[in-house]
Amino acid sequence: MSGIKITTVTRRTEQFRIELTGSDIAQMLKKHPRFFGIPDDVTISFHVPGGGNWSNTSIDIDDGNPVYIEWQTETMEKS
Repeated sequence: MSGIKITTVTRRTEQFRIELTGSDIAQMLKKHPRFFGIPDDVTISFHVPGGGNWSNTSIDIDDGNPVYIEWQTETMEKS
């Protein structure tokens, strides 16, 4: 039975998620020299474009609406 070749591929997937409140974003901005001087009571929001239930509305991130940043990495190793 010579000549049989077996290849194994190991796939590893990692998922990451960051949840940021408006306060978190303000603190990060304050640490950057370009944004030095941002007041403690800064309002951070995002605007929803028209066309849905929340269309043309600015939503306060600190009002229970955090920003989520998600990404996934995948590595494959053949042996």
